[in-house]
Amino acid sequence: MENFYYIVIYQVLQNPANYVHKATELKSLKAKIIRLHIGKCHGILLDNGETDRMSGEDLSIHHFIEAIKRQKARSITHIYEQEGKLHTSASDIRRSFTTHMRHKYAPIPIDQASIDRMVDCSIKKIPTAAHASLEEPIEMEELRRAIRKGTPNKAPGQDGISLDFFKKTIYIIQRDLLTIMNNMYIGGEITDNQKHGILVCIRKTTHPNRTEDYRPLTLLNTDYKLLARIITNRLRSRMPHVLQQSQFCGINEGTVFEAVATVRNSVAYANAARTPMCVVTIDFKEASDKISHSYLFAILKKHGFSELFQQRIRRMYENATSTVQINGHQSDPIPIRCSVGQGCPMSMLLYALCLNPLL
Repeated sequence: MENFYYIVIYQVLQNPANYVHKATELKSLKAKIIRLHIGKCHGILLDNGETDRMSGEDLSIHHFIEAIKRQKARSITHIYEQEGKLHTSASDIRRSFTTHMRHKYAPIPIDQASIDRMVDCSIKKIPTAAHASLEEPIEMEELRRAIRKGTPNKAPGQDGISLDFFKKTIYIIQRDLLTIMNNMYIGGEITDNQKHGILVCIRKTTHPNRTEDYRPLTLLNTDYKLLARIITNRLRSRMPHVLQQSQFCGINEGTVFEAVATVRNSVAYANAARTPMCVVTIDFKEASDKISHSYLFAILKKHGFSELFQQRIRRMYENATSTVQINGHQSDPIPIRCSVGQGCPMSMLLYALCLNPLL
């Protein structure tokens, strides 16, 4: 785009118009070039991060070159379909990813009898006293805590408003933002645009050739993620009442390190006691994407969550869509009719609840 403006400047200079007219046009073009340059610098600044720059260091040619290298590395230049057909044009590549994602997030066929057997596996119910705390209006401190907890310098959703904006303006907009959060949660006033995500594809292998070689990451709007984080904070304290003791995900005191330590101690005990032992490792491929929404809400109901709370979660999933972004261009919206909301702060807890009957 800058090259285009430089060409226009050259043409203006060659134009036999009077000096005042030339000067006005040149000033306007110069301002546009400066805005483009500042925008590009800001993008590179975010892309580099503080770890790539020394304290107080300004952007240099090194950072621009590294940004170009990263952009080239992220570009998808070709893709093979399952039939072996090669696509190299931007539109065909984007169409292949769109078709793949439509299939990936299509409704999952279910067998109701199988779901009924799953939810009858001695599932614990949430205490009745917990219903009020899950359904009551959001308080100011909950909102502030959700904003503080978010990781800075994260890419925003389609509305372009990042968490850093909320962090820097919280004391100015907090009352209005709290009203919006309660309208979304209590009043159910959550729009389809707020639920819309942008799917960016990150390579899983060194030399990806198929759509399956890329991992889709969903960029969600910050207001949606704030609401999800508030609900997650409310749910987390209730999880020990319903999850199995062997479950480490979703419990405040449980971490992946404790899970590893448990396995390691069990192996050490078996060796010391000379006791035969079998360790089974199960890899759930694309686990969060394979959750049926029908199964998810059957699990929530069986765990004893109130109908009102289920409706509020359901509103966050109904009519949700995403667009696939490939090489800076986006596809048409894709309905998200399965999975537990990849990129959503609630996903880990909801997945833990869905996994609970298997444990």
